[in-house]
Amino acid sequence: MSDATELAEQLASSHDPQWVAELIEALANRTRGNQFPTAQAVLGVSDVELADMFGVTRQAIKQWLTGGVQTARLGAVADLTAASDILRRRLRVDRIPAAIRRPAPNLGGRSLLELGIDEGPHALYAEVVDTFDLTRISG
Repeated sequence: MSDATELAEQLASSHDPQWVAELIEALANRTRGNQFPTAQAVLGVSDVELADMFGVTRQAIKQWLTGGVQTARLGAVADLTAASDILRRRLRVDRIPAAIRRPAPNLGGRSLLELGIDEGPHALYAEVVDTFDLTRISG
């Protein structure tokens, strides 16, 4: 039996079920939030830019980075993370921050970052998916 399994059994037997459920939720939130700092680093965006993108304060972003993301925001964080994953697979990592800041004619002169700030992480993700949709290329 692993140390983690033993610890889980000890906690479950010595605490009420509600406390165990809250612990599980807190650990799950922390685990889910671990993707957020990676996406931030890949994209090269500041806490302020992320706050603008998610419509929250810079302090909320700091809290997400240390304590995990609120359940209600997980979809938006998943979109941001997925966009950063696609960019990481398709571009050199050192070029991603510049690429998301470059104005794009198809976005009305806005950059991907500006699109994300104006319309949210889902719009950013959708545009990244569309940009790298290789099925549109016909030979």
